[in-house]
This record gives sequence, C-alpha cells and structure tokens, in this order.
Amino acid sequence: MNNPMLARIFKIDELLRYKKKVTIKEILSATEVKNRKTIYNTIETMRQLWNAPIVYDQKNKWYYYSEENYKMQALNMSEGELFSLLVATKTLEQYKNTPFFDKLEKVFKRIIEFLPKNIKILPDELNNALHFKLDSVIDFSGEIFDIITIALKESWELEIEYSGLIRGETEKRVIQPYFILNKHGNWYIFAFCKSRNDFRLFAIQRIKKAKLTNEVFIKDDEIDPNIIIGDYLDQPGGKGSYYVEILIKHPTSLYVAERKWHKTQKIHYNNDGSIIISFTINSLKEVQRWILSMSSEAVVLKPKFLRNLIIEEIKKMQKNYR
Repeated sequence: MNNPMLARIFKIDELLRYKKKVTIKEILSATEVKNRKTIYNTIETMRQLWNAPIVYDQKNKWYYYSEENYKMQALNMSEGELFSLLVATKTLEQYKNTPFFDKLEKVFKRIIEFLPKNIKILPDELNNALHFKLDSVIDFSGEIFDIITIALKESWELEIEYSGLIRGETEKRVIQPYFILNKHGNWYIFAFCKSRNDFRLFAIQRIKKAKLTNEVFIKDDEIDPNIIIGDYLDQPGGKGSYYVEILIKHPTSLYVAERKWHKTQKIHYNNDGSIIISFTINSLKEVQRWILSMSSEAVVLKPKFLRNLIIEEIKKMQKNYR
C-alpha cells in the first residue's frame, strides 16, 4: 500500500481485531513507526473518519475496541462518488477570495490523501474533463469577512464604514447581521440597519471597515432567509408583490422554458413555439434587467407599470445611439 497513513490504519485495525488488547509498543513495532505522536494522530483519525470505537485503558495501558464485532470498512469509492468529489473540489474556485477557501481546500486534500492508490479513476485524471465558467469575482477584505462571520455566529452588532455604490460616500452604520448571501458570484450580508431603522442588503466589497461592538442582539425569529432571498429573479429584501407575465418568442423560449427561474413560475406554451412565463416577485428591478437582456425576444404583458419601465428604458437606449 502506497499510502503510509492508510497502511498504519489497517495495521492498527488488524491488531485490535485479532489481538483484542494492544499496547502502544506493540503498535509501534507492527507499524514500524518510531514517533508515538504519529500513532496517536492515526488513532484519532480512525475515530473521526471511521467512527472507530477505540478505547484506551489507563490502568492496563492498552487500546481495545469497545464493540467486540467492530470491523472497519475499507475506504472505497465508486466512479460516481469519485466524480462527485471532483465536482466539489472544482466548485472551490468560486470561494478563492473568501476565508472559506483555504479551510475547504485542506479538507478536500485530506480526503483525497486517503483514497486507495489502486482506485480506477483518480481526480487528477478527470481534472481536464470538468470545468466551471464562473461569474466575475469581486475582491474584498478577508479580515472583514472573518469579523462578519464572528458577528453572525455570536449575534454581535457590527459597526461598519460603508461606501454606497451610487453616491460613493462612506458613512458609518451600526448593523445587526442575519445571514450572508452569495448572489451571482457576489457576496452580501442581510442585516438590520439601526441607522436606517430597516433591513438592508450590504455588498461586502463596499464595507471598508468593520468591528464588533459591545452589544449583542436577539434575532427576529420571523426573519426567514429562504423567504427573503426567494429565487433568481427576486431582489433580496424586496417588499413588493408583483404578478408578472412575459411573452418569450421562439427560439429564446426554448432556453427559458428549460430552466426554473422562480419558485412560483408557470409556463404556457403557444402553438407558434413562443411561451408566456408568469411568476410573482417582490421587486421589479432585477426582472427588468432580465427582460432587457433578451432584447426584442421578450415582451412584457403584465403589469402595466413594468411595461412602462421597459418602454422608458428603451427610449433612453435610443438616445444613446442617435
């Protein structure tokens, strides 16, 4: 076996099953390891990854399995399971500018280290068979991200210096953070803003400074992230309720119809290949951009207010090309 850790694990398992009670000296001799700490770490790994019921008898100075018939299962993976592992490691790319990346990368590397060398397909061999095209990524401070996660975990209020996108002015805010949201590759924090006495969505890259205050807060149990976030077309924190109907012409209708854009989505198929897609959303801002991205292939049927917004935007676009 080419993996030293796995070799030690299986040797220790074999000793515990057949000899029943094994001293540290016997384990060192059988595994040909000189450092006791290496054995202690290996035993701890067996406990964590395999739930091995290894107990140390302080009086007699030996190890044994507390479950008499326990047998450690070999770490085998099917091709499907291995491919799933590869997908997971590939998706790490979208976290490269966050504090999550280093920790998650270490976990996956540790898992891969335990794979038997005779496994049919190794992650490296599949590496060129799977790729992700990620959205553009915005850089932000990892230190600020860490402070935010502490505040979320322990319900601390945060004092932040926030730069608005449009005005560009930096101002101090005191917020009560509820959850972090990744939307189209961008990171946001949903929080109650004490300065505005309302819930707001803050782009993390626009937080210039952040520090924990001395105040903790009690979260409102009625704040449900799943309801607030909604699905793709909702603006998190939007407070409206709009029933939208959009006519999508062929062939763009084929692309739209094969996706689930919103949880309330309904689709009516027309004889000419076009569709009418409808849903109820809490903000029109994002759906307006989505409709314009389909140019002449999308026509707003309802509501009239959204239809007028699109007309006004088209007029502005025409002025740009005169």
